[in-house]
Amino acid sequence: TADRPTDTSKKDFDFGGRVDVLYGTNARLTTESGLETPHITGNGGLYGLAIPQFYAEAAYKKWKLKVGHIISPIGYFTVDTSQNFFNTIPYTYQWGEPFTHTGAFLTYQVSDELVLSSGAIQGWDNFAQNRNPHLGNLTTWTYTFKDKSSLAQVIVISQEPTANLNFTQRYYQSLVYTKPIDDNWTWVSQTDFGTQRQATFDNKRANWYGYNNYLYYKVNDKWTWGINGEWWRDEEGFRVAGFLPFNAPSGITGNMAGVPLGQLAGGYTGNFYQVTVGPRWYPTAKPNFFIRPNIRYDWYQGNIDSATQQFNTGTAMQSKPFDGNKSSQCLLASDVVLTF
Repeated sequence: TADRPTDTSKKDFDFGGRVDVLYGTNARLTTESGLETPHITGNGGLYGLAIPQFYAEAAYKKWKLKVGHIISPIGYFTVDTSQNFFNTIPYTYQWGEPFTHTGAFLTYQVSDELVLSSGAIQGWDNFAQNRNPHLGNLTTWTYTFKDKSSLAQVIVISQEPTANLNFTQRYYQSLVYTKPIDDNWTWVSQTDFGTQRQATFDNKRANWYGYNNYLYYKVNDKWTWGINGEWWRDEEGFRVAGFLPFNAPSGITGNMAGVPLGQLAGGYTGNFYQVTVGPRWYPTAKPNFFIRPNIRYDWYQGNIDSATQQFNTGTAMQSKPFDGNKSSQCLLASDVVLTF
């Protein structure tokens, strides 16, 4: 990351910008149609190169204009895993939300409490106009209360591909509330909702939505514990069809979400749940070095056909979502993060 933030606290004008470059398996979460694929990453392979952000910013007093390619402000999780408390990904982030946008964004600091932003975008995860010629809108606002809690909403309205590769209007919003309960406890609540008309193969409206809660307890400067509970639903099986959102470009990998090919024709129209618990441990009490062990339990509830013992999604018979033969799973995961 190379970053020069703008600062108008001591002068009226300022200019800055930022460039992020990412190499690794997480590159598939940030590739944009017409950018990395196929111009940078090529095809095949698990590892790849992505450019999640590159933008220029001009600031004048309380106004900021950002032009370029940005990581989506939707939701609570983000592409840079070091910024997330857990090292595993919520369903809302993996299947429901856009990862990046390209466009121009104007931000206004209304007061110390309220910040507004709005801009034109080239759709979800799309860079080239010939891949998605329709302009959309991204609008955000954040309000910080006197008790240091905050409420932030992001709304995206754009024309996006359907299962039949047409373009119809998609509406998506996230609402995130962050509440410091005291010096040790912090609560975060997030809701997501998306809808797109004539999205499915039979031209039905698709709806997907989820609810996340996070609770953190800071024991001391070295230990903070967290727990995340999530419910996620894709009513028409439109979004839960692979590791990436529908029609997202991926020259890096064609792998599905751990499910054998040919078994995701209709997606999963039931309810997904997960609970994740674990600490963030700073062995040296330095903020740039930490370890994140956690345990996560996932389960799925859907209709099972009595004859085949497969889930009846309403559009197709599917195998169970975890390893093709399980309706639940338990994960033990850990990583070591050093930022510099």
